[in-house]
Amino acid sequence: MPQVTAEQWVPVPPDTAFAVSQTTGEVRLSWDPFIRHQHLIDAERPAKDVRTLTKARVGRR
Repeated sequence: MPQVTAEQWVPVPPDTAFAVSQTTGEVRLSWDPFIRHQHLIDAERPAKDVRTLTKARVGRR
């Protein structure tokens, strides 16, 4: 399957970039154009082994 990749330098510390990449819900919707909806499954907040249901704008989940 064809893949498209892109790179961008973001001048933030790696731990900050990782924390932002792991956001969910409304925060994620504010910066990630790929998703339409996202919520945690059987959890109140993100943590190890917590799963999310993520629906993409193109119809996948």
